[in-house]
Amino acid sequence: MLTASVWGGAGEHGRSCYYIENEELSVLLDCGGKKENGGEYPFLDSTIIAGLSAVFLSHAHEDHCVAIPLLYQLGYKGPIWTTRATVDQLPAYYQAWRQYVERKSEIVPYTTAEVESIPYRYLEDAAPAGTWFQIERNIRVCWGPSGHMLGSVWLKLELAGKSVYYSGDYSPEPCLLKVQPPASIVSHAYSPDLAIIDAAYGLDTDTQQNLLSKLIVKIRQVSEREGHVLLPLPLFGRGQDILLLLTEQLPELPLAVEIEILDGFLRFESWPDWLQDGAQARMKRTLHGHITTVFNEADRRRMLAKKPHVILTSDGMLQTPIARWYYEQLCSDARHCVILTGHMSEKIEEGGGAASGCEVEFLRYKIHQGLHDVCAMLDSIRPKSTILAHGKKRNTDLLLEQLLNSGYRGLHSLIPGQSITI
Repeated sequence: MLTASVWGGAGEHGRSCYYIENEELSVLLDCGGKKENGGEYPFLDSTIIAGLSAVFLSHAHEDHCVAIPLLYQLGYKGPIWTTRATVDQLPAYYQAWRQYVERKSEIVPYTTAEVESIPYRYLEDAAPAGTWFQIERNIRVCWGPSGHMLGSVWLKLELAGKSVYYSGDYSPEPCLLKVQPPASIVSHAYSPDLAIIDAAYGLDTDTQQNLLSKLIVKIRQVSEREGHVLLPLPLFGRGQDILLLLTEQLPELPLAVEIEILDGFLRFESWPDWLQDGAQARMKRTLHGHITTVFNEADRRRMLAKKPHVILTSDGMLQTPIARWYYEQLCSDARHCVILTGHMSEKIEEGGGAASGCEVEFLRYKIHQGLHDVCAMLDSIRPKSTILAHGKKRNTDLLLEQLLNSGYRGLHSLIPGQSITI
């Protein structure tokens, strides 16, 4: 029988980690952390880690990768299967995680040397996207780009005759990156025994185009009242999308970009195989546009003293020292606006948006799946059982109810520590 255990990532945002077992075979899908209480890690079962047949990493974001060194402390000796672009980005995310934990006066439970010693095997070296290959007896793998960030993938696994589909973090409407729907590779006759599907946006039905229109309207409103717009963004991912889209749709507005975001944009150029047709030309036009690159605090102060800018800084949750510095400079003036496009910072939720201070808006930029996207994925791969992942439990429960009312079956809304057997 196939058993799937949630060690993190279902019923919550963060620490994605799924243990899959069938007969004598067992694999782990991702192993990340959660930015709460100075860092929370998956429910790793120390009695079975050493016996894992394989470990897969879908992408480089901290909530999917930063607990991987703990596997080796617990006896795992094999490689991590992922992509070259993912490994290229991992050092920045491990560093960001360490900085976060230490700012919270906590201790990272592994050393930098342990991070650097992790062995990797590369999916694209084993087989092209959409092609099955075998990693050991009775384990076959197929992968494809998921559109979520540079190097991100979905995975199909066959374990001793049982089939599993893992969407990873899936973005059906990316701006720059390729996305390859699993149904374009596998016919409708294929029906995995288990699917673990990104359902982070729950019942949300907004399209990327509509969300982007709302973002542009808000930025124009703030500019007209002569306020700065602060956009805290992840180091790699939607930060590069939004940088490009702002230069294309708001070319008249001054744009200030922290060097880390711009370096991430340049990194995209190093991985053309992950980009959509025409993306490189669009990126070159952006780099030749009117962008003020910000290197240090002196640059920041000079820029804030000038006419209002749209400011792109790293850290989508507004927790790094630079992001917090910007917020502290702007938060007391009602002309300014902080726009959060992803997971919201606890500090902003608690203290932002006061009537006497700057405006705080949550305007999502879509890098996960909402209701219609989940339905499309379920329709295309037709899984026998499905774990809805990456969303808070209440939101996932509401999504589950809607899907059941629409006729879908075999769905599960779980929390860390729970398992299903098929």
